[in-house]
Amino acid sequence: MQCVPLDEIAHHAGYGDAGHNELYGIDEDGRDDMKGSVPIGSWAPDYALNAWSVGIEMVHRGGEGDYPAAQLEAVDGLIAYIDAYYGFESDIVDHKAWRSGNSDTSEEFAGYLQNYQSHRVHE
Repeated sequence: MQCVPLDEIAHHAGYGDAGHNELYGIDEDGRDDMKGSVPIGSWAPDYALNAWSVGIEMVHRGGEGDYPAAQLEAVDGLIAYIDAYYGFESDIVDHKAWRSGNSDTSEEFAGYLQNYQSHRVHE
């Protein structure tokens, strides 16, 4: 399900670790309306990823085994669609890479993430 058009900002990533705007080569350039948002601490003031990325949420309860094949195939197609929309292969990161201590990525996803990062598919 698509909740936000690709040319709008979803505020999906929240605040990231200090220095991560620079690490990922993104700027808080005024495209993102941060009105009403407040950094969660001096260690996590970076917010630019919200304006420079597309959030993909996958429903899965950690510790309950593999993701369903249909869900992974849908993510494969979604990544291909996003790449085609923007005309390049972007970096794929999980929430833990953006903000340390973030706990919404399961252990099961780690292997899939490596494949997505290198092959753009779950296999």
